[in-house]
Amino acid sequence: MFRHGKGPRGFTLVELLVVIAIIGVLIALLLPAINAAREAGRKTQCRNNLKQIGTALHNYAGQHGSFPPSSTGWMTGPAAGPMQSGINPTSANGENAATSPGHGHTYSWMALILPQMEQTPILQLLDFRLLTFNPAIGVSDPIRAALVLNNYQKAANTEINAYKCPSFKGNPYSTATEFGSGGILTNVALSNYLGIGASTINRMLDPAVRPDGILYPPKFRIRAGTAFRDIQDGTSNTIMATETRETRYAAWLDGSTAAGWALHADPAQTGSNPGTQIITPAGTAGVYPIINPSPGSSTQVLPALNLGGNELDKRPGATAGARINYATVTLLRNLARTPANGTPSARNVTFANNWDWGPSSQHPGGAHHLMADNSVQWVTDTVQAQAYMAAATRAGKEPPGELASGL
Repeated sequence: MFRHGKGPRGFTLVELLVVIAIIGVLIALLLPAINAAREAGRKTQCRNNLKQIGTALHNYAGQHGSFPPSSTGWMTGPAAGPMQSGINPTSANGENAATSPGHGHTYSWMALILPQMEQTPILQLLDFRLLTFNPAIGVSDPIRAALVLNNYQKAANTEINAYKCPSFKGNPYSTATEFGSGGILTNVALSNYLGIGASTINRMLDPAVRPDGILYPPKFRIRAGTAFRDIQDGTSNTIMATETRETRYAAWLDGSTAAGWALHADPAQTGSNPGTQIITPAGTAGVYPIINPSPGSSTQVLPALNLGGNELDKRPGATAGARINYATVTLLRNLARTPANGTPSARNVTFANNWDWGPSSQHPGGAHHLMADNSVQWVTDTVQAQAYMAAATRAGKEPPGELASGL
């Protein structure tokens, strides 16, 4: 007699739900590890980018006798080219351009090292004799002027992979007003790397003071270009460049914002202009306060690393609701003055927006820093102000502080 055997038993609903729950738990456990592995890969690529940039800077120094200036002309702001005419201040790094408040010749150090970065196709689109963001102004032939402008637009639009951090999630093109629909060059590609030119904003922008870092712009009677012999604090102790998450003033072609400073305020300036400004709850610019300073101490002065972006000032004793930017429009216009009639003047530079972020990254916990010996150090957000300031100076003779906390 034929008997029907029992067929294979299927999953019950309860069992199926249990399996799904187990799979969900496993995925939840694995996702952080997967994301961490991906971020580790991005950090490695970012570190390699800085190593490549460092090699190019060293090759440039070997060929020219010094590292490049952060800009080919003094700081005027990105709009100097589109909005003002000017001349190329080549004979004495700007000293002969007294009649030109916005010279517009601001090629960045990243543009100057294009040959060493093996970016010949982009280099061939540029002519360093012309203004950076208004190149056609010095070309009389209209056909050639149109060709020049087209070439510059192509160069400005080009994203250079070695200048891009893989962890950066923002717009690849500058969102600055100067590079918007009203500018001559639009959709200008960003860099996620920033030179370090000084310890404080006053050192960087005051036209009569030589910056104390490595990559800085020429100023009134001050030529730019740091030689190895100038780095008296030691190349392994001195920062040359770092990362930035800035989305406005970080165009790789623009020298006006190609280098920054280390501290958010200058401990030596205790008056009405100590350094970086804040935005108060009322929306007005106010002085960034040095809270409860004590002699010889900078514990309340914060390093600029990953601090900005209109975020709240979280220091104990800070004004409630005060927000921090790397540099406000007011501060930039007041400090970054141009030479006139042989002496520094109070002519304003042409920044349209706040400069939100200086040294910063979208890696969690810190940012990579390129040292002058072409090593790359990982610096955490909790770095002490004195250590960070010491590492930003080339010859401050400060004892080196603790920067790195593992790569």
